[in-house]
Amino acid sequence: MLIAGALALYIAYKFIHRQLVLRKLRIARITADQLKQMMDNGQEMMIVDLRQPLDVQADPYTIPGALRMAMEELEQRHHEIPRDRDVILYCACPNEATAARMALLLKKNGITRVRPLAGGVEAWRQRNYPLEELGVGVA
Repeated sequence: MLIAGALALYIAYKFIHRQLVLRKLRIARITADQLKQMMDNGQEMMIVDLRQPLDVQADPYTIPGALRMAMEELEQRHHEIPRDRDVILYCACPNEATAARMALLLKKNGITRVRPLAGGVEAWRQRNYPLEELGVGVA
């Protein structure tokens, strides 16, 4: 009975912790349709592909014009991110966790026009929007 109680407490703790993390990462997303419309309208923006190297090796395609940048690199170079245009971030994480975390970091550093792409490159692909193949060895 003691083990069952401890297990129930652990599961409750993990559930509450996950909900708190998700609440912290709650930030306005942009949909694939909205991003495509912005691109079609010629709106200036910066799109950043934050996927990990193994994710890129498994799926070597990116949204046209996206800049590949590791999360750590974005943290170090946030001062180079333009403040006069929209910045769209995407990753391969559940709930866009990395993109949301980086968007919050950029917002704290004064970049207010930043949003994660809801569903990432997979949502883009599901809409049959164009993709660019990354060169061999690019990760």
